[in-house]
Amino acid sequence: MNACNGCGSGGTTPHTHDCLFGHFLDYQNWRELSWATKQLLRVAYEHAARDATPKWRPIDSAPMDGTPLMLFARHVDAEAPIRVVGWYIDGEGWIDSAFRPNRPQRLAPSHWMPLLEFPKS
Repeated sequence: MNACNGCGSGGTTPHTHDCLFGHFLDYQNWRELSWATKQLLRVAYEHAARDATPKWRPIDSAPMDGTPLMLFARHVDAEAPIRVVGWYIDGEGWIDSAFRPNRPQRLAPSHWMPLLEFPKS
């Protein structure tokens, strides 16, 4: 078992695990790259991995097509905001069903982020 040529994590050569480098480089091409190019690719990989972490965004930039999102919001009649899954519905505004199950509640969100993917196993 060798480390990945691209990201340095476990795996075999040629590339058998999922990382940025596995999609673009095979073992032969990696061996032909200069040391400086390999270092630049490693830095790019680390930067891409950091950017993949969801971050809070202003609510003005949120999709308004019914997509479920993680919201930092308060109930319209409350003072304190919480993290809650909600979505936007035309004519209704931002809603969720966490405050009262089966009865969507109106929200006043300030920030949003995409939901994380479901676990693979």
